[in-house]
Amino acid sequence: MMILKSGADLAQHFSSYLIAKVISDNFKLNSIPSAGWVFDGKLWLISKMFIDEFRNDMKEDGFTVPDTNFLVLRELFEQGLIANISTNDMFKFVQKKTVRVNERSTVVSLVSFPLEKIWVNSNDYPNELSNVEIS
Repeated sequence: MMILKSGADLAQHFSSYLIAKVISDNFKLNSIPSAGWVFDGKLWLISKMFIDEFRNDMKEDGFTVPDTNFLVLRELFEQGLIANISTNDMFKFVQKKTVRVNERSTVVSLVSFPLEKIWVNSNDYPNELSNVEIS
């Protein structure tokens, strides 16, 4: 079992994992249904689904990871990967939002990540489409 020695280690593995997922052919972005959306300079992901998948994949790869999604999200927040949300409760990472793509909409629980915190080069950012709106 490999132990992630710090929150920074977890954040680095998460960033690499996220980039690999986004560039893979089977990761669906910017539509309904979708795993996530790029909007307003952030990558918005369906929180439970994505964090569960990340934790499971890390465990399968032999890493010891925090036991709950909350603990993973808290570490990512403390490392600056999760976008700041306007709230007095710093541990409220997940936001219920309405996502609109063209004429379709859905209400989902999302967590957002500033693109510049995940990707080193802005030329590598996933495309932000003009037909996506999150409110």
